[in-house]
Amino acid sequence: MAKSDRLGGVEESKMCNECVIIADNPAALIELCGISVLERLLRALQRCGIKRATVLSSTAKLVSESLARPAWPRARVDLRVYQRSDELVTVEQIVDVWPETAQFLLVIRGDAVFDIRLLRLLMRQDATTALVDSAVPVESESLVASVQNASVGKLCGAALLQRKWVLEQSGPFDKAMRAGLEQRAVVALDVAKQPSYDPGLRRKLRPFWFPTPSASNTRFAENILLGINLDAPALVAHVDEHGFAHLAMGGDAPGDGDFRSLRQFTFVESGARFVTLAVGRELVLERIDALLAQLGEFLAALFNQRILRRCWS
Repeated sequence: MAKSDRLGGVEESKMCNECVIIADNPAALIELCGISVLERLLRALQRCGIKRATVLSSTAKLVSESLARPAWPRARVDLRVYQRSDELVTVEQIVDVWPETAQFLLVIRGDAVFDIRLLRLLMRQDATTALVDSAVPVESESLVASVQNASVGKLCGAALLQRKWVLEQSGPFDKAMRAGLEQRAVVALDVAKQPSYDPGLRRKLRPFWFPTPSASNTRFAENILLGINLDAPALVAHVDEHGFAHLAMGGDAPGDGDFRSLRQFTFVESGARFVTLAVGRELVLERIDALLAQLGEFLAALFNQRILRRCWS
C-alpha cells in the first residue's frame, strides 16, 4: 500500500502515544537483572503514556512467546507483534503499520535500554527527531562500541517521526535517518546536552542508554540499572545470591539438609521491606502475589523436610 494511502489526509494527533519497536531474538530477549531488554522497554513505555506498541520482528514467534505471559507493569499497552523479513528495516515497513490517527510515531530499538527521562523528552518534540549522543562517557564506551555513528554522534536507536517527513522517505530506515541528520531535516536530540539532575532521585545522574550488552559487559550494564535506575525488578534479581530473587522469580524449594537455603530465607523479610520502599518511588515489582504464594510453598517444604523443626528443637 502506498504511503499516501496509509498516511495521507488523516487527523493529526496532539501527542505521541503509539510506537513501533524493532525487536529481534536473541538481542531483545536477553535478560538484565531478571527481565528481558524488551520487557523492560515495554514497562518504561507504559510509564511514558504509550497506549499501543507494534513490534516488528524477524523472529515474531519467539518474541510473541516471550511476551505471552501477562505483566501488570505493561498491561495498559496494546501490544501487537508482526513478522518482518530478515533484511534491514525499511521506511515502507514502518509505514505499513503506522496508526491511521497518529501524526507522530515513536520508533525505537527493542534491543536497547533507555533512561525514561530520555524517552519522555523525545516524545515531547514537535518535529522528526533522533536521539543521539555526541559525548559518550569514557567508562561507557565499551557498552556502545557497536552502535552506528553519524556526524552528530552515536545513533542511540530511538526517534520520533512526523508523518510529513516519513512521506518523503524510502528505503532502509537507518539510512534515511542518517541522511536526515546530515541534511538537518531531522533534529538531533543530544543526550550529552541534557541536564544530569534527576528530580526523582534528587541527585545528578547522566541520562543513560545502551544496546543489549555483550556477555563481558553484562555485569556493568546491570550495575548501571541498579545504581542509577533503581528499578525494583532489577533490585530483586540482584540480590539473588541471598536467595530473595530465587524465591521471587519462581525458584524451587530447598532439599533436605540444604541449610544454605535456610540461611538465605532469613534475608527475605529485610529484602521485602527494601523493595516495598522502592515501589513507593513509582518503581515496578512484578509477581508480588506470586512471591507470597511461593513463600508459603517454601515454608511447607521446609517443614516437610524437618529443617525448621531441627532448628527450633
